[in-house]
Amino acid sequence: MNGVGSPEWLAERRTGLGGTDVARILGLSRFGGAMDVFLEKRALSAPLIETEAMRWGKLLEDPVAQEYAVKTGRKIRRAAGFLRHPYYSQFYANIDRWSLAKGTPKRVLEVKTTSIFTADDFGEEGTDQVPGDYLVQVMHYMLVTGTETADLAVLIGGNKHRVYTIERDEILVDDMIERSLAFWRDTQAGIPPAVDGSEASDAYLRATYRDKGTEAPMTSDLAALATMYKGVSAEIAEGEDRKKLLRNEIADAMGDHRWAEGEGVKVTYAERAGASRTNWGELAKAKGITDPDIAEFTTKAEPIRSINVTVKSA
Repeated sequence: MNGVGSPEWLAERRTGLGGTDVARILGLSRFGGAMDVFLEKRALSAPLIETEAMRWGKLLEDPVAQEYAVKTGRKIRRAAGFLRHPYYSQFYANIDRWSLAKGTPKRVLEVKTTSIFTADDFGEEGTDQVPGDYLVQVMHYMLVTGTETADLAVLIGGNKHRVYTIERDEILVDDMIERSLAFWRDTQAGIPPAVDGSEASDAYLRATYRDKGTEAPMTSDLAALATMYKGVSAEIAEGEDRKKLLRNEIADAMGDHRWAEGEGVKVTYAERAGASRTNWGELAKAKGITDPDIAEFTTKAEPIRSINVTVKSA
């Protein structure tokens, strides 16, 4: 199968749920939620584009795995392709390595690289204290492969190599199976998860509903939502006004100075170059281009529906 991001890879991923999918479905991932998974499986989201972090993760995968082998004395072997659960065919795993040692059952080895800012999410090396999305991911891989133990080798901040060992938890696995199967059934039927405040939910709603110029019935639930929305909007506006006032008071206190530090606080008030804008119509005229067709070079975004709420006084 072709690599990450290829049409074949994307098509394969849409046929089931992987470890990172389950972590998002359970609301434990830092990289999206259930609606993101729904859009991906229904081919409603933009194709995955490899980020710089993903690229470095792939480049460093082998040295991180090799260091694991040195530290543990276990042998490592690459795993081939997508693995499927023998009964729940909608569950797949694309594991990084097998971890092998004579006289012991084979283990899943998951390899990660992560920012130094996540260091506090990990416990002491050798424990199973790892971030929730990593825990669910390796638990899913143990489910698919029928193994009882998984090791997580992680490079934190580029210079801290840690190894964590995670045992299979049947209570957690059963919960994962139940919730993942329910999600998959709904997804196959085109039933989305409940909307939330994510960009994925916003994208789903924009793609699903258009302004038809009709009146909706004002239910008690809709009225309650609208009233809360209005109240939160007022709180935000008040907070923004307060924020602007504080900003100006800080600027006044700083004067011509660039920074201040002490009392456990650091303030910077640096000057940056202003943004520049080009009047393309005037530029065309100045260069002797008559009757320029600016529209030919103009890209229009999708229509945006905005919400405005008016709450009548009692």
